[in-house]
Amino acid sequence: MYLADNYTQKFKFISNKNNTRYELTAKYTYEFNVIYNAFIYAFEIYEESKENEDSFSLILRVMENQTDLKVVDLHPDRNKYYLGKGISISLILKCREVFGKRIISSNNLKKSEYCEWNSPEAIEKVWNPLVLLGLAIYLENDDQYIVF
Repeated sequence: MYLADNYTQKFKFISNKNNTRYELTAKYTYEFNVIYNAFIYAFEIYEESKENEDSFSLILRVMENQTDLKVVDLHPDRNKYYLGKGISISLILKCREVFGKRIISSNNLKKSEYCEWNSPEAIEKVWNPLVLLGLAIYLENDDQYIVF
């Protein structure tokens, strides 16, 4: 499948955390990135009323097998407004649905020239909960999480 270079799209999704519902917009650009030497989806996530402010960010790298999208960057905004709202898990699951591909984590076994790694906080707050919910598996030999 061939996709046109450098296009931007949006989708809306919901995150629920601690009995609070967050309605969010994910704006993403599909483009070739020379740093990753691959096509990526670069996301800005925000509430509609905060579109012109700082945003939560995610970068998914399209893997060579065309089956996987790898989380290579996942960060809350500078002011931490979006931290603790369940966005990471909701967004990863929505990306799985929208793109129809497996979502995989970075790992800490193989040193990456792209400075990607899986932080202890991401493992605790994102990846392990996905496994506990039965939505992901952990491959110990590869130190990698996979959302099917």
